[in-house]
Amino acid sequence: MDASGEKVDEMNSINQTKIFTVPSASVDLNEIINPTSDLSKEKVIKRAIQFHLEGNILKAQQIYDFCLKQNFNDYRVFSNYGIILKDLGKLEEAERLQRKSIELNSNFSTSYVNLGTILRDLGKFEEAQTSLQRAIQMSPDLPEAHLNLGIVLKDLGKLKEAEISIRKAIELKADSPDAFFNLGNIFSDLRKDREAELSFRTAIEYKPNYAMAHNNLANILKNLGKLKEAEFHTLKANKIEPDNPIYLFNMGNILQVLGKIKEAELSFKRAIQIKPDFAQAYSNLGGLYKDIDKFKEAEFFTNKAIQIDSSMEESHNNLGIILRDLGEFKEAEKSLRKAIQINPNYYDPLYNLSTIELLQGNYDSGLIHYEFRDKKKIPTKYYANPKIRRNKSSELIKEQKILVVSEQGLGDTLQYMRYIPYLRDKGFDISFCAQEKLHSLIKASAIDSNPLNKDQANNVLEGSWFPLLSIPKYLKVNPKTPISSVPYLHSTDILINKWEKILSQERRPIIGINWQGDKDTEKHYKGRSIPLELFSKIVDENDVSMLSLQRGFGSEQLENCSFKDQFVKSQRKIDCIWDFLENAAIIKNCDLIITNDTSIAHLAGGMGSKVWLLLRDIPFWTWGLNSESTFWYPSMRLFRQKERHNWGEVMTRVSNELKIEFV
Repeated sequence: MDASGEKVDEMNSINQTKIFTVPSASVDLNEIINPTSDLSKEKVIKRAIQFHLEGNILKAQQIYDFCLKQNFNDYRVFSNYGIILKDLGKLEEAERLQRKSIELNSNFSTSYVNLGTILRDLGKFEEAQTSLQRAIQMSPDLPEAHLNLGIVLKDLGKLKEAEISIRKAIELKADSPDAFFNLGNIFSDLRKDREAELSFRTAIEYKPNYAMAHNNLANILKNLGKLKEAEFHTLKANKIEPDNPIYLFNMGNILQVLGKIKEAELSFKRAIQIKPDFAQAYSNLGGLYKDIDKFKEAEFFTNKAIQIDSSMEESHNNLGIILRDLGEFKEAEKSLRKAIQINPNYYDPLYNLSTIELLQGNYDSGLIHYEFRDKKKIPTKYYANPKIRRNKSSELIKEQKILVVSEQGLGDTLQYMRYIPYLRDKGFDISFCAQEKLHSLIKASAIDSNPLNKDQANNVLEGSWFPLLSIPKYLKVNPKTPISSVPYLHSTDILINKWEKILSQERRPIIGINWQGDKDTEKHYKGRSIPLELFSKIVDENDVSMLSLQRGFGSEQLENCSFKDQFVKSQRKIDCIWDFLENAAIIKNCDLIITNDTSIAHLAGGMGSKVWLLLRDIPFWTWGLNSESTFWYPSMRLFRQKERHNWGEVMTRVSNELKIEFV
């Protein structure tokens, strides 16, 4: 499991296996059984079965032992004693007894069912399948046989066949909570979350205190974004079985997504307390600490998970991320390569390795590994889904039409669309699909005279398509060979003149600022945003006017900041401008842009405007690790945190530099 707390399939898909005893005639419950007395063989066997059915396993076991010592070669004794031994974890002995039962009575389908369940627990899935199919041949209307066959088929990865078997069990016994539970597990594996939800709910309807069904339903509801309902059902599972470490673990995952960090932390720790070797709980607790920037604790608990189970590739990957954020790049690389060694088809560590390589300026290898961004667990988001084939070769052919598709955020599109005119100038037949809110800017900047929206791109019928962020790899871009670093984004003269007139009322230098990233990106790029109030140091120490370029999330901070009267007179009007082309004109009329790492940085940098970019200690790979400049934007200056989270020190340096800038 990764640090974000996704569900653990092998634990959450626990199946309820049905084993049942051989039925017997009723006996006098008041009669005291004494295996050494002169009772008949039949009466002794029936008495053992009765104790077994009543749940008095110890007494039943004693009598079965007596039967074996007395050489009572009765199939019922071997079959039922096999059930007890299975429950005691003595699987090899249980298998031997079930096979003896079949030897004594090869026509008794129940023994084949019980043997199948034992073979499943032994990991002998093909043999289990054969035994259960034999039971069904003998008794086609035996619901338990179809149910257990479905469970085994699921184990074998034969999900559609498993679904058919479970549905047959439900047809034969419509009120079986175990059948609906296992059907829900199959739907979960098929990624049919809504069908899984319905199946788990039906299982709970028939068996309200079905803890495992509540637990698995909670995980499905989490996938569906129904977090409050998920919390309800995971709490229900834990109320029914308060000391079940798996339920506590899953409750921790759900509470973490809900932002109830302290409760999630306690839930993980309780799971570990009950099950000290619970590697996955240690790993997810490490992930929780990583998400709240407690990296030393995150490192400790993730290492603990690896000590318990060194084969967990996701824990090695998570440790690599933690060490990267601690600035321990060599050790981070070792952890990521270990994850890759364990599972070469696990692409997250390959992508994470690329970020370390690119941060350190190794573009040759870094851009190759960066191509795994669309194969990781949470893949990159392409703006369109074209019907034409994707060009996956290392070469682009000039004779073919090429559709370039944007991906990820607006900042990425703004950064990399500089290469569209370059490719076109080299003779490539390029069409460009980008976010519609950028289209007016794309046209005015001569990037593309007719950019496509996603619907148009999806209906392109000729040529092949190519991801925008793969172009640097194709062009072999690196800090020494940037290919294109001249200003390439432009507004229109009409808009520039309009805002020049509006902002001419200001008598002090105008500083355009941006401080907050969008919510979605904040989930995996925490720490890049800056509280607006910290900019007060700039205003207090410098004779400047502020101009907010913030839109949407974060702009509410304007209302309560201590220096809101220091913004330009036209700020209210500016707040209504969401168009990138017009924002570019506003930026053109600012004396300086100071921003955190958002699309505004790329817009201003692409225009060649003077930009001061404020970066967290370990920034996004684009900005490298040490330099105050970047080959991506020659007009940009980088101000880096010297200490994690310490924006105050950064603002002091910025303020001091402003005193020099506007002397």
